[in-house]
Amino acid sequence: MKTALVYYTGISRAAGHVGGSEILLFLIARELQERGYTVTVALQSGGDVAQGAKDYGVEIDMGSLEVVDLGKCGKWLRILDRHLKFVWLRRLKRLGPKYDVCISCANPVDFGSPAMHFVHMLTLDMKFATHYWRECLTRRECIRNRMAFVRDSLVAFFAGARMPSAIVRDGRETVLPNSAFARRCIESWYGCNVREEFYPPTVLVPSGTADRSEGNFSIAYIGRFEPEKRVKDIIEIVRLARERSGIDFRLRLAGRCP
Repeated sequence: MKTALVYYTGISRAAGHVGGSEILLFLIARELQERGYTVTVALQSGGDVAQGAKDYGVEIDMGSLEVVDLGKCGKWLRILDRHLKFVWLRRLKRLGPKYDVCISCANPVDFGSPAMHFVHMLTLDMKFATHYWRECLTRRECIRNRMAFVRDSLVAFFAGARMPSAIVRDGRETVLPNSAFARRCIESWYGCNVREEFYPPTVLVPSGTADRSEGNFSIAYIGRFEPEKRVKDIIEIVRLARERSGIDFRLRLAGRCP
């Protein structure tokens, strides 16, 4: 029987909130199980996989699923990891070669062997984020991102792991951006070729049919209000659509505002 290691940052249910990224983890775990794989889920900061899968309505065989909390370690390592979070990365790199298939559901990460990496946001590393989102960031935020990039480089050094930029350029790795836009960004900045993109799945089931007889066109954005979500671009797209079509498009925004 083949084995698979699936990595995700952590499952958060703070204040009853369930994030939108976990769905990929649950669906991949279910798909692998259906294909006869023994699946291990590795979480950087822990979380309740069974409850998360239940929240999304994804049926996973928890009896045959192993969950590894990469953040669980001894007292002194926990103190060190509080400042330089490299312990989980080092443990993941040691785990990876033991499995037939390694998959990251949260951007490129070093498994110590070739793997599949789903890129669900454009923060592959802070250098990349600062370059592409400088129009959204203040000067202070840009400086903070640069400092974070130095920190991440130290983390990778102590863990003996490759940076995300090195993984993206490695032809042995499979990188799957979550949109054509993200794919173009990665290819432009890192000077590499990405074979394809992977648009995230959804469990949303439309109910009923919308009435368009009177031109009641509505567009909804649902999610966090963050620079990386490009909400300003969404507003501009709707404005252009109204201008060019003459249709009274209405945009509704709903989500958490940090």
